[in-house]
Amino acid sequence: MSSNKRIALFGGLFDPPHHGHLRVVKAALTHLHLDKLIVLPAYMPSHKDVPALNAEARLALTRAAFKDLDKVEVSDIEIQRGGLSYTHETLSAFHADNPDTDLFFLIGADNIPEISTWRHPEKIFALATLAVVARPPFPFLDHFPELASRMVPVPVEPLELSSTDLRRRLSNNTDLSGFLPLPVLELILENGWYR
Repeated sequence: MSSNKRIALFGGLFDPPHHGHLRVVKAALTHLHLDKLIVLPAYMPSHKDVPALNAEARLALTRAAFKDLDKVEVSDIEIQRGGLSYTHETLSAFHADNPDTDLFFLIGADNIPEISTWRHPEKIFALATLAVVARPPFPFLDHFPELASRMVPVPVEPLELSSTDLRRRLSNNTDLSGFLPLPVLELILENGWYR
């Protein structure tokens, strides 16, 4: 293992952040032996639908979700930059500020087949090791042997509920205390979000 500092970036909409996101972060901290994990709410993702909440609201929810985790910070770099969020730009910015760091980028295994369609995938692989969040076994390593040296699995049992389902349930006043961190749920209820 390198003596460089180990930092992982975890981007997403976090619309809303939920226990599945917390599981990913905790697993990455443990399995990757990270010094720091930075959570990056996107202003506007380049490959997903428009978020239900604006960037500032999602940033507040994300900060509430991760506030009690050691070695975890929430960055507003993509929100401050505005516009579409591109992974290679975010990685380049972090690499420029932290040249002697081993960077990891957390990504779901379901995104691996489409990564070649992302903007400048070669820069992504040059700047970071992909920390692929998946349920064991890890078939993506066999399906993409040319990328295997730039990927490391992060075993996580997924939460069987999507953010879309959570938003739908919130709009129907369904109790989601088992799926959302309490500070997130309190903030959502306090502001009447997702109604």
